[in-house]
Amino acid sequence: MLIRRYEKVLLLDYDGVLAKDLKLDERTIVRLKELLNQGFKIAIITGRTPSRTEELVNALERHGIADKISIFCERGCIELKRLQTGWHAHLNEKVRKFKLEEWGKTSRILYKLAERFGIAKALTSNIVSFYFSSKKAGLKLSELQNIVHKIVDEINRSGRIKTKLIAIPTQHGMEILPWQATKALAAQAFLSRIKRPYYGFALGDMFADRKMALGSKIKFLPVKSPEEFLKISRALPKLIVERRKRLAKLLLKRKFKAKSRKLKRRLRRV
Repeated sequence: MLIRRYEKVLLLDYDGVLAKDLKLDERTIVRLKELLNQGFKIAIITGRTPSRTEELVNALERHGIADKISIFCERGCIELKRLQTGWHAHLNEKVRKFKLEEWGKTSRILYKLAERFGIAKALTSNIVSFYFSSKKAGLKLSELQNIVHKIVDEINRSGRIKTKLIAIPTQHGMEILPWQATKALAAQAFLSRIKRPYYGFALGDMFADRKMALGSKIKFLPVKSPEEFLKISRALPKLIVERRKRLAKLLLKRKFKAKSRKLKRRLRRV
């Protein structure tokens, strides 16, 4: 049986897969290098800001694979690219028009909230997201969420821009981001560059990570720690063979159905 060649793809969350308790596990970077040598195309998609991926970037540099792995931050809003002059943050086109800092009164309210509850953080000159810390506010996460939720509703009712509120329990806070900011945004950008047909896996520890698994070609595998990632990654060759066989069978079924439909049309004409 002839099997059409596919590219092998791996989409990874950062915290909970490559890092534990906000600290990178160096063993996972060694394993990524091995997977690259096995022909995988890899993307790391995180909710962190570019400034908070410094440990990851340095580790990739040390192992000589920084230019072979795609890194997306802020749930797909920003891609980090390694150029000759260093690392640069590139804004995704779908959120380029999102300029929260331009909306006068709304912006002032958010900055006041940020002063009281956390810090306002600028991603680039074109986009601003806000992170609020329940620890700094002296409130429970649910209490802070109720306060900030009212502000998000007010922004969205204005009809000028659309935002969403994301709770981050591991960091005892929440974040206001463009509504387009999902990990699917980064996955789309990454997969669009792959010229050949592809198949692969998306690994993450949160429900939101499932959005990386776009369509039937990418299968989601839940991973809750670097140790679990290392274990699953060793089983990837076997999983790849199984997935390749399934894709081959699906391809044959589709071809058979297409031929059957053509034959039925011809018989009707007769």
